[in-house]
Amino acid sequence: MDLFQLVPSYPIKERENWRTLLMESESGIEERATKWAYPKREWDLLWNQADRASETDNIRNFFNKTKGGAISFLWKEPYLTARERVFIGWGTGSRSAWILPVWSQSSLTVRVGSTALVQDTHFSIASHGGSNSMSILTVNSFPSGTFPPANYPVECDYVNGFYLPICRLRESFNYSLRIAFDIGEIGLGFSETKETYPTS
Repeated sequence: MDLFQLVPSYPIKERENWRTLLMESESGIEERATKWAYPKREWDLLWNQADRASETDNIRNFFNKTKGGAISFLWKEPYLTARERVFIGWGTGSRSAWILPVWSQSSLTVRVGSTALVQDTHFSIASHGGSNSMSILTVNSFPSGTFPPANYPVECDYVNGFYLPICRLRESFNYSLRIAFDIGEIGLGFSETKETYPTS
């Protein structure tokens, strides 16, 4: 899976979406529910055509390399952020290692369900060793068992790190480009997927 770091001319717009189910009774009372445990994030990136014309081909090549959204990719967030409840993966009762979806964080808290783990006691972080410089989270021991139990979420909080989500394009670049030339801007939109991070 290819990794890209796209840095737009303007501030990045980010949204979080939930899959909300709405049911309304005959009396007009609403009931709402979601089947998702975590929101899906979306981003809009915008380039100034006049200032960043040299990047037009790079953006077009990126669009073509992902086949217009058919192929997922890793996106390294270009700015340092702090996030809470970043989903890492699900426990299975036997799985002990996951790709960490954060790059170069300065502070990391890992939880399995509601249990906070202690680094170097319960978990360790090691370099993946690949060209993407991703890291592997390994749960060495779990307070109530050897491995995180099945269906328990593994999550993290971090500060001063770069989020590294798996994404797919939402929009056609050709359409954005045609409109963009009229207003001097190029835009791309993409969203997280719920895929599992690659391990190689």
